[in-house]
Amino acid sequence: MIAKISPLIRLPSKTDVFDYHVPDELKNKIAQGHLVTIPWRTQKVAGVVLSLSEKVEPTKFRARPITNILEENPVLTTDQLKLINQFAEYYFVTPGAVARLITPDKPKRIVKAKSRNSELETRNFSISKKQLPKLQEIKSKLSDKINYLQIQDVSSFVWLIIHLTKQNPDKQILVLFPTIDLIKTVSLIVQKMCSGNMAVIYSQLSKGEYWNEYQKIVSNKAKIILSTRQGAFLPIQGNSKIIFFEATSQDFKQY
Repeated sequence: MIAKISPLIRLPSKTDVFDYHVPDELKNKIAQGHLVTIPWRTQKVAGVVLSLSEKVEPTKFRARPITNILEENPVLTTDQLKLINQFAEYYFVTPGAVARLITPDKPKRIVKAKSRNSELETRNFSISKKQLPKLQEIKSKLSDKINYLQIQDVSSFVWLIIHLTKQNPDKQILVLFPTIDLIKTVSLIVQKMCSGNMAVIYSQLSKGEYWNEYQKIVSNKAKIILSTRQGAFLPIQGNSKIIFFEATSQDFKQY
């Protein structure tokens, strides 16, 4: 069995995947999306499996074997693997380069997430009586077909997120924000209201923090996900809802 693997190291953008031999002891364990350790020149590096093939093409070179599987469960979902191929085809880049962009880098030492209780105590969430008629109107308009709602303040937006979570407890809700500052403001309130069923993703997280948040998402433990536009590549469930905060913001665009 041959696995096509993208090494998770700095490589030229045109570099795609490399063929590696799957040892017999790993054949019944390995799957697409798995994080593995592979030999790379004189060292061992992490890589992600993009595809598997039983057919071995004749070649004068012998593929080097995979060393081991780093994570029991795949870190990339089937939907993410499809997205990688679609993105690569649309933007004329290699699937291996896209995979290196979105696959989380597992830290050598997993650090437990820091408690944010001291920050949470300083953030209060409340809805005034004046807001209730408008919120009831919004509630009456909510449906799977609606694609635009006008909300004037952050507290009403937080109410909407929490309402959707209670309405669809089995679904994940991905909220995309134009800036990191907005995420930090809203996350403190949502975290307090949702008992930790939340994940936050943005570029300022450390490698360990990002890994912890990513694992909460891929395991479906996080029901509310707050992220910048990079959240489009996250492993959310297929029936999830995606909400844009300030959808017309120029920060969502890249020129």
